[in-house]
Amino acid sequence: MGFVRKKAYSLTKKAETLLPVLEQLCEWREKTAIVCKIVH
Repeated sequence: MGFVRKKAYSLTKKAETLLPVLEQLCEWREKTAIVCKIVH
């Protein structure tokens, strides 16, 4: 067998500015998922 290569990735400063928006999308999804389960 071979060896496993690990690669670390990181966000650029510009990409980091999207984190608050992505967090809000996650919160919205959690709230709407609950509503969808109740409605359906």
